[in-house]
Order: sequence, then C-alpha cells, then structure tokens
Amino acid sequence: MLTPDQKLALSEGRDVPNLPAEVQDYYKEFFAHAGKDGLLALNDRLDARTAPGPEHPVDTVAASQQTALASGMLAVTNEHLGTGTTPDGKLVSAGSYTNLPADVRQLISGREQEYDSPKANFEANRQCMADRTRLADLLSHADQDVTGGRTFSTELARQGASMAAFIDGVDETGGILPPGFRGDEHDAIKNGAAQFLGVGLRNHEADYQLLTGLDVNTGTKLPADLSFGATGNDYATHRNYNPTKFIQTVINHDWGDGDRGKLASGLYDWTPEHIHDPGAEGELARKTIAALPDAFAPKHGASLVVAEDGKTYFQHTVDAFNKNPELANALARVSASNIDAFSQVDHPRGVAGPAVPLELDGAERMAFLSSQTHDGRATLDLARQQYENAVLYKLTHGGDLGGISPHDAVQQLAGLDAHINNAERNAQIYQTSNEIAHKNEQAQQAHDDKQQIADTVKGLVDSVPLPGGNATGAVKSVFEDRACQALMEGINPQPRPETVQFPSGEKAMMDGAQDFRDLLDQFVKESPPADPRTIDDFHETYANQYGRIVQSNLVKDNGDLEQLIRGGAQAPENPTQKK
Repeated sequence: MLTPDQKLALSEGRDVPNLPAEVQDYYKEFFAHAGKDGLLALNDRLDARTAPGPEHPVDTVAASQQTALASGMLAVTNEHLGTGTTPDGKLVSAGSYTNLPADVRQLISGREQEYDSPKANFEANRQCMADRTRLADLLSHADQDVTGGRTFSTELARQGASMAAFIDGVDETGGILPPGFRGDEHDAIKNGAAQFLGVGLRNHEADYQLLTGLDVNTGTKLPADLSFGATGNDYATHRNYNPTKFIQTVINHDWGDGDRGKLASGLYDWTPEHIHDPGAEGELARKTIAALPDAFAPKHGASLVVAEDGKTYFQHTVDAFNKNPELANALARVSASNIDAFSQVDHPRGVAGPAVPLELDGAERMAFLSSQTHDGRATLDLARQQYENAVLYKLTHGGDLGGISPHDAVQQLAGLDAHINNAERNAQIYQTSNEIAHKNEQAQQAHDDKQQIADTVKGLVDSVPLPGGNATGAVKSVFEDRACQALMEGINPQPRPETVQFPSGEKAMMDGAQDFRDLLDQFVKESPPADPRTIDDFHETYANQYGRIVQSNLVKDNGDLEQLIRGGAQAPENPTQKK
C-alpha cells in the first residue's frame, strides 16, 4: 500500500501527497460498509486462519490480509497522507479520524469505564471492553512502519491508558473484575491496552499532544473527548483532556513481558534522533523535549502540584522511574542529546545556544530523573565528558568557542559539571533514603508484632486459673514488675533507625575542582599557554562557579531532600553528621 519512503515520511510528520485516490476510496468505503461489527467479525475470521493448529499451518494469505486491513485503517486516518496537492501546496483529500465510521470511533474514544453511573449496563460495558480488545488485536497486526493519524493515535493512546487504569484498579481490589466481566478477560484487557498504546505512540505529533494537552498546530487545549460526533456515547464529557492523569498512568503501569517502562518511554525516546534536525520533525522534537520538565513535574505557578495522596506528582514520577528504569534510560539519552543546555542553565550565551534551553528547575529535574539508573548516569557522564573534552581542546588550542570568552567557556563547563554531578549524587541519596526508610518501617513493624504477641500472652496467662492460686498471682505480678518490663525490652528492644549519610558539600566542591584541574592539565601539556597565569584564572573561575552551584543545589540534609521532592517519607537524618 505504501512504499518505504512514504512510510518514513509519514513517521517524520511529512506530507505524502501521492496515495492513489482509488486506494483511499476503497478503504474508506470498506470501513463505512463493514462498520464496527463487520470489521471485528472479519478480524476474528482472519485470526482463526492465521493461528497455527495441529491440522493446518498458518494461512499466509490471511495474515497478509490482516496486515493490509490494519495498515489501511492507520493510513486513512493520517492527516499527512493525501491524494494530491492544491496550487497553494495543501493536501487533497487528507486523511482524517472521521474517515472511520462513528461506531468505530466510539469504540476508540469512548471511555465509559472511567465513569460511575447508576444506569450503567454492566453487560454492555463488558461487551465494549471485549470489542476494544478485538480491535486492539487487529491493529497489532498493522505494518510496524505505518503511522496512524495524529487524532487517531492520540485517541488510541488515551484508550490504552484508560484500559490500563481500569486493570490497575482491578488489581488494587484483589483482582476482582466488575459485575458482568469474566475472570479470564483480565489479561486480554491488559494486553489490549498495551497494543493500543504502542500503535498510538508511533505518531510523534500525538506524543506531543499527549504530553502537553495542547493541539500541536494551534496550541489550544485538547477536549476530553475527540470522537467527533460518534454516536451512542452516553458518557461524553466537555472538559479538557488531563495530560497529568495520562502520564502518571502510563509511566506507573506494568505493561507486562518485562517491559520495565520501555513502552511508555515511546512518548519521548524518539527525540534525540531528531533534536538537531532542520524542518518540522526537528522542531517537533525540540518542542517535545521542552515540554518534558512540566510533563513530569506539573506545576501551579512556582509550586509543584500535589496528588490526592499528599505526594507531588514529581515524586510519583521519580518513583515510577525507579520502578520502570527504561523511562530513566530513555530520558538520559534525551538529556545527553541536549547536554550543552546544562552548561547554560537560565543564561544561554554565545552565537549558538543549546537546541532546547532549560530553566534551573527544569534542568535539575531532567538530570535528576535521568540519573535514577546506573545506565542513565553512565549516559550523562559520557555525553558530558565528550562535550567537556571538545571545549577544553578549543580552549587550549585556539579553537572557536561559539562567540563567548574563555572565561565564560570555563564557567559553562563548571555549570555543566555541577548540575550533572549534583543530579547523580541527589538521585543516589534519594534511593538510599527510600531504602533506609523502608527498612526502618519493616524493623518497627517486626518490633510491634513481637510486642503484640507478648501482650497477648500476658493477657492469656492472667485469665487462665492455675492450681494453687498463688502461682496465677505470681505470674501476673511478674508481668507487671518493672524489672520484667525492662527484661522484655531487652528481649524485644525498640529498633534503632538507620540514618542517611548525606554528602559533604565542601568535599564535593573540592573533588570537582580537582577533577577539572587534572583534566585541564592533560590539555595544557599538549599546548601550554603563553601566560601561565591564564591557567590559574581558569582554575579559580571554575572552582567559584562549581562551588556556587553545588552549595545551592546539592542535597546535604533531609530538608534539602524534601525541598527537591516536596513529599514522601524520608529516613531520619543523622544528627551527629557534619555538613
């Protein structure tokens, strides 16, 4: 149906004006005639023919038909695929979500599982969910290189997140599905959610919309429902789409099969490849990266938004990046592709600034999230060292520094090192703090359990009469004796909570300054400066800038950690530790 070049162009958001009109018309008419029920019934038959059995092999013809059917659905919805161009360069008969019949759009855009209603028809809801899993199965057979339309893909991903949230709710209540559902439908719904999300995230314009809640072309807020007149939706809403709800669902959900966050990272893992590209795809990549700080740490004014449980959404994001480490690994690659932004936080200077400038809070949070894994920290370190080596070579060999002075170049290197080093240290402190807090909670629980058992035994002994009478009283008096209570405390002492060893800001500053001296010396040996005092000036400039940022942003106590995260239980601070 589409050539490799056409598929590539569509994946990069470029217009493809040469789809034969008869091909587009065929698919549009086929979907309109078949409707939802005919389409799903056809896929069921193709599924049966492509499933290998003891008496028949896989029907390759049926498999090809299934791929063509699913790919055709993606193609007719793509706004960048048309049958020609007008004299002013606009696409003729561009693809659209409304090229699908209303009942198919209702199946994709309807999210009745999100709304409680006394009039809810449980069997109808179950059938809708079953039909969605059938449609997701069909779309999973589409050509992996074919991209659906922007609105179509946005809606697929939103439905995938909604189905995932439905399953998460079921799992949190003991795995019991609502009335009308069968127990064996749990895994089918979970799998369908992943299939919808995977197909939806292929469209990078949809990725931007999902992250921001804004139309990629107009910047207006997306409505909560994009079914465009689909019939039968009793649950249609008229509020705006909530990107925070979507993001938190997809990054926290377990997508199965050892995914570890790989699927959800598709929202942004494509951007490093295009961040420096000219044209629409490069611009979209830069817009998407610029949106990530607020997407992962939504704010109201200058304050981080707090979720219903009292934690900030940013802390939920950090915890998700620890639970699903591929999210951090992918974000580290994004940060590495824009590494010079961390050298010019809040103060871009020179002729060529970073591809995506970052404000201080955004830079800190991007680096902090990227540093939640070992691989993420290694990626940042590699990018930083490559950038630093390139600048130091130019600095010592007379190369072009991009329109800034040597003094400013050294300041920028200090800023880069300080922001990345701080992020890595802070991430490891956060992880250690959570581990210790969890251990302390378990230790306290174990102590309380033992104490409860002792209290229960005491009560039983007191209430059971023993021969001789005096023995019973003796037992009771023993348990009430202070010496005995002290003995019990010796047997089951209150646990001593472990404490966090926070880094020394002074040592961090000294280590950073020394690392720069050692690295600069390697380049100076190759090309000594005419005035040796220049090197001393570089050392002083670097140490001052590095120290200022470390002192300001490094987590040195529980207060700093709370300030960084704005929520969550922390392990107790060691009061004897020097800062």
